[in-house]
Amino acid sequence: MPTDLTWPNCLNVRDLGGLPTTHGGEIRSGALIRSDSHGKLTDEGIAAVTAHGVSRIIDLRRETECVAEPSPFAGQLLYLSTPRRATPSAPPTRPRSRPSPYTPPCPARPRPTRPTACP
Repeated sequence: MPTDLTWPNCLNVRDLGGLPTTHGGEIRSGALIRSDSHGKLTDEGIAAVTAHGVSRIIDLRRETECVAEPSPFAGQLLYLSTPRRATPSAPPTRPRSRPSPYTPPCPARPRPTRPTACP
């Protein structure tokens, strides 16, 4: 199950390896790590992230948060900023609604007929 990691000035860092997936498997250890803002990481903390072998950082913070506390990894190939919402006032996005599996099928359309011979 989740393993707490110690990265100086970065709180709530956890390896989510071992958690179940929706398809019956489990997350591989070291494949998914979550943390709070890493904008306050010390040099020692940055070294710990690198030593752990992190290959991709996906920053879900809002743009205003990224500007206020920039990531020390911003500008590197491993860093990607993908804000959940552009601004705090933006409405949350909703998934497209799907048709109910219990919706009756559409009635069959009659096929057009071709004349077989000229009169």
